[in-house]
Amino acid sequence: MDLKIVSQSDVSKFPNLIILSNDKTEWSKYPELVTPAVSQLIKDKLTEKVNPFVLHSGKETLFVAYIEEKKEKWQEKESARKLAYQIIKSCNAQKIFELGFINTTEDSELAYAFVEGLALSAYRFDKYFTQKKVKDFSGIQKITVEKNTLSKENLDEIKILTEAVFMARNWVNEPANILTAQRLADELKKAAVSSGATAEIFDKKKIESLKMGGLLAVNSGSLDPP
Repeated sequence: MDLKIVSQSDVSKFPNLIILSNDKTEWSKYPELVTPAVSQLIKDKLTEKVNPFVLHSGKETLFVAYIEEKKEKWQEKESARKLAYQIIKSCNAQKIFELGFINTTEDSELAYAFVEGLALSAYRFDKYFTQKKVKDFSGIQKITVEKNTLSKENLDEIKILTEAVFMARNWVNEPANILTAQRLADELKKAAVSSGATAEIFDKKKIESLKMGGLLAVNSGSLDPP
């Protein structure tokens, strides 16, 4: 799948918008996002432990994720990733293709963890699905982060991480009769070349010459050579 993660100066008009919040969020600073009535509704829902909170208005959907203060920073970041997963799950159910993201926490680490969670949760492996209702929806295609929420380096890092994780997940999910040892070797070499690295592939003769008995023993149960 081809997930795009980009940034732009104003995402407040996105029909499907996520707001990341915490105790430092001052809703009065975001009148273009939420009215006083909606702000109070969000506060009430979060008080009731409804998190993330979803507000539908016509064709628009507003997600509000609240990060509770934890004893350790890593716990808050993990909460951010889990909330991101819940939102992506909701988006899949609603067949939402694109999301805008605004961070009101004033914490770039939480924003990074949340966007990372959104990206990794957007993974789908449905190339062998035949049902039309599944094939017609390919999941989240684009996440637009409000400019200055994360640095270009941070966004590039998340993109690289997401691409690498998706690649590994695809290899794991491919049936063994499709992703044979030879094809996996080809895929690994292709990935290495595209990233500027080099890869050396060992065939059966080379493996035998190196006396890699454990690998050969495992492969003995396969019709395909190592």
